Amino acid sequence: MATTSTSAAARHLDIVITHWPDLYATLGTRTPATWPPAARMSAFITSLAELDAPTAEATRARARHLRSQERDPGQIGASDPPLRLALLDVMHPLESGLLSMADAVAQAIQRPAYTASTGRGWTDPIHREMSMLAVRDAADPQRWRPDLLRTRNAVAAATWLRARAENHPGPVRPLPEELRRHVTTVARSAAAAVGRALDLVDRTAQLVRPCPLCGGRIDVQGGGGADPTARCRSCGHTWATPPATTE
Repeated sequence: MATTSTSAAARHLDIVITHWPDLYATLGTRTPATWPPAARMSAFITSLAELDAPTAEATRARARHLRSQERDPGQIGASDPPLRLALLDVMHPLESGLLSMADAVAQAIQRPAYTASTGRGWTDPIHREMSMLAVRDAADPQRWRPDLLRTRNAVAAATWLRARAENHPGPVRPLPEELRRHVTTVARSAAAAVGRALDLVDRTAQLVRPCPLCGGRIDVQGGGGADPTARCRSCGHTWATPPATTE
């Protein structure tokens, strides 16, 4: 039996469809959108500092001072925003791009909805049938509706574009190759942005502080759901994130 492979555009759009709710869930967290993640990297910094007692004590003293300066959230005055604005800055252009892509594709390949002539009345069975056909055609779930508010979101746009990339049935003609390449490019960019925002992809960064053992450069590797690890390029010493402990 013949098998069909999923298109590249569909694979990228699957990432957006699957993980877009995760982006919304992450909006309310206080975790900064930086990599390496500062919270998990604190173990590395602590390990390095412990090899330098004066530096470690200075770090602890600075931390105590910063804690003493923290303002109670209940006090009047400026406070951190309740949402991660940097993540919103990622999501907004992503959603706009997907919606614009869906609008452009629909304009290019989607046929207009059927229309029924007026003035013949419901007593004419042919007119009645044509009118019902026009209603069903306009409401076809495979029809992209730029004027429909409930579909003006990233998941709806990605889902509709995925169906077009996979040549699913609908009130459309096949996606031209040039437009398919454009959809694939947009989908790839969107999937990569989602992956970076949620730390789904493997990444490597370099610590500013040199290795305390040999002075070499320290690379941090992580992402893809794995805890980061740090390794010195010169001597090969490795620091790993310790497991979480409960008090």
